[in-house]
Amino acid sequence: MDTSISTLRKNLNYVKNSCTMPYSNGPLEGTIGKIKKLKHISYGFRNLDHFLKRIRLICA
Repeated sequence: MDTSISTLRKNLNYVKNSCTMPYSNGPLEGTIGKIKKLKHISYGFRNLDHFLKRIRLICA
């Protein structure tokens, strides 16, 4: 518990900013997750062009 409290004290300004600012990296993380999932299931694609087209379809 001491480690958690000391880490919170070190990063208190960042925590306050994340609570007050309207910005979020959630949409970007979601897109990265979609690409990683596609990469995991797409071992059967013949070439990189097909893979990139599929990424554009999923993320559009």
